[in-house]
Amino acid sequence: MPKIEFFSPFGIYFERDVLNNGLRQLIMDEVRAAKTFTTGQVIGKQGEGLDHEDWRKVRVTALSVPLQQEIDAKLSALQPRLESHFGQSLKGHERFQCLVYQPGDFYRYHQDVLPKESMEHSAKGRKVSLVLFVNGEGENTEQEYRGGALMFYGLVQGKSGKNFGIPVQPETSMAVVFPSETFHEVAPVLEGQRITIVTFYF
Repeated sequence: MPKIEFFSPFGIYFERDVLNNGLRQLIMDEVRAAKTFTTGQVIGKQGEGLDHEDWRKVRVTALSVPLQQEIDAKLSALQPRLESHFGQSLKGHERFQCLVYQPGDFYRYHQDVLPKESMEHSAKGRKVSLVLFVNGEGENTEQEYRGGALMFYGLVQGKSGKNFGIPVQPETSMAVVFPSETFHEVAPVLEGQRITIVTFYF
């Protein structure tokens, strides 16, 4: 599995140590103590949210207000560096989601932006997508997880390139940021919980 530096020539941005250990542990503790989860949905062409567990299976949980504020501050602080990297101005980011992938959960091949012909929805204005790994892959499945690779498609040119997925080696507290039209997927988690913070800059 390639380290994240492999993806830099393809325009994908990364930043390590976005979360300090204390903040990261607080997020994990709240996720483990959470009693309420919602189902991760997909967006239909009319802008509606759809439960579609053949395509996306993941749980979403809310974090406490103090944690939300700390994470929002981290995401806002990233914005100038993202503008510089992607060469465009960004107006802000959507409310982030805390995603919890259990064993067997996944998200099939998709883009994060809606087609132009779709009805109005905030997803039409997305420019770049961010995945922040709260934990990483490893053998200690109390703190880490196995499987659940973030796979990028279409990076290799040629007819077969769009069908060729390249997995990212996840690192704890690392943000991976990419154009929202990039095709990608989350492979099924095998063990443990894969916890990520996800948002979209517009």
